[in-house]
Amino acid sequence: LLDMGGISDRDAEQIVRQAGRDLASSDGELSAVLAKMPKSVRLSGRASEAVKSAIQQMSSDGEKRSVIQQYAMSGDREMSLMAMKEARQISSDGEKAELLKTVAPRFVYSPGLREAFFATAATIGSDGELAGVLKAAIPHARSGESALSVIRTSKQISSDGEKAEVLIEVVNQHMLTTKQLRDAFMDSARSISSDGEYRRVLEAVLKRE
Repeated sequence: LLDMGGISDRDAEQIVRQAGRDLASSDGELSAVLAKMPKSVRLSGRASEAVKSAIQQMSSDGEKRSVIQQYAMSGDREMSLMAMKEARQISSDGEKAELLKTVAPRFVYSPGLREAFFATAATIGSDGELAGVLKAAIPHARSGESALSVIRTSKQISSDGEKAEVLIEVVNQHMLTTKQLRDAFMDSARSISSDGEYRRVLEAVLKRE
């Protein structure tokens, strides 16, 4: 029915709601239906709620990530925000991190989407995965607010080595352009307990002076 095209928003909503009920036991089949939703109907608030409800029925993090990624990268801002909020429910740090790395070019530089991106990143428990997400976000942190979000989130990393790598990349990308960014950077750097890693970060700063 979806392949035929020309369906109304109401029809799309009904299809998704029924798929969420009848295919709840098969994440793969439910994912396949959601993936076929025409982009044009994603602007509907009711269809959006139906998709959100269907995603919540999925138990497989891999299938959930696949669907969320598709909607996060759509042209519809509201649907993208909904998808990013649902991404917080992905229990696998690896799946969540891979999703965030993929959508970083769309989310990091955009006000509104940026806040949702970093709020989701903050739910990652693995230091390595969170550091990987922040390093993927750095090339797209073109505004002061984006750079500030990267630096502030880095403070959450408990591994001194992973935190140092992120902060050194911040320095290498010449992101410390304002006093606010430099202050936030030093605040995160001072949370490094390893003298060796702290020294590495300071040396990176001095080399760029």
